[in-house]
Amino acid sequence: MLCLLLASLLAVHAPSNEGDYLYRTLLVRAAPGELLELIDLYQQRMPLFEANGERPFMMRHSQGDQWDLLLLFPMGSFAEYHSIESASRREEATARSGMSTADFQARVAERVSWREELFVLGPPPQVVDSAFSEHAYYHVEMFIALPGKQGELLEERRMENAYLAGID
Repeated sequence: MLCLLLASLLAVHAPSNEGDYLYRTLLVRAAPGELLELIDLYQQRMPLFEANGERPFMMRHSQGDQWDLLLLFPMGSFAEYHSIESASRREEATARSGMSTADFQARVAERVSWREELFVLGPPPQVVDSAFSEHAYYHVEMFIALPGKQGELLEERRMENAYLAGID
């Protein structure tokens, strides 16, 4: 479903918005009255995410769709993320943080009424970071292609993104 998320997010970078860099995408809807507390929890956890090399890009939905927050966690690849070195770095950073992953997830779960987790491919984090730092507004679109039509939908989105970016 979200395979086109990064392409739409980075429309201004149309020539470089494709890639095979893996991201974990987390969509969450806050429980009523819990959005600010949920955002605070993720903000407090950012130093740990940074220590792990996986600081997420966080976006707030402005129109009240299915989700309130979208977090895009850089992973690189499944092999890289689950390597012994990466797992050790996460364990050490978590131990230093004073809050276990289970405790953090429990605190988040108290403030979330719905969540969906997906994996998407896109450009490397440097390209995404550049788009985030250069622009204050992001248009995120999610598409579901008909069976066997993923390639056509992706090509249609590429053409649309190129048009929006002023590229022929």
